[in-house]
Amino acid sequence: MTLSVLAVLLAATLQGCATTDPSSRYQRDALSDELSDDVFPVRAAQGRPCCDLVVGTPRQQTLAHSAVGFLGKSRIEVNGRRFTFDCSGLARGVYVTQGIDLYDGLGELDGGNGVGRIYGHVVQHGRIHYGPIVHPGDLVFFHNTWDFNRDDHFNDPLTHVGVVEGVERDGTVVFVSRVAGGIERYRMNLRMPDT
Repeated sequence: MTLSVLAVLLAATLQGCATTDPSSRYQRDALSDELSDDVFPVRAAQGRPCCDLVVGTPRQQTLAHSAVGFLGKSRIEVNGRRFTFDCSGLARGVYVTQGIDLYDGLGELDGGNGVGRIYGHVVQHGRIHYGPIVHPGDLVFFHNTWDFNRDDHFNDPLTHVGVVEGVERDGTVVFVSRVAGGIERYRMNLRMPDT
């Protein structure tokens, strides 16, 4: 499967994620003290080599391990809470294991998709970066993996999301995602996107 990749890696180190409802079942705390200097908000970094993995904080490593724990599962459930069995449901489930709901505070879906909602949450509460450093638990976003607007054109942004497990020596990013075949491990190398 060739995916047109939005080379956006989202730092799992979301900051400013305090919930507005203190009685919320999933309390979230800010992760700003876990941020490393190599995660920074940028809008473009074309031409930079990608990707190198850093060890990550214990929370980032836990996010990656949580994603791996869903491999082969036929449903996405965390502490009795079920999520949609799709890529956005998997990302939400993984992050809820750490008390972060990626849909929190976004209101109604209003014709968009779950991936767009997650991206919106990150824009609001987290950091978007374009590599080259990749952390375990980062989210990776894709464009044009399917014709969301059904117009037979490649003009569908934010159609897929996965959770980074790690990076291989050649820069191949290993991530976990839910696709038609189920929850599986995938590999993506931005130096060789068509392989």
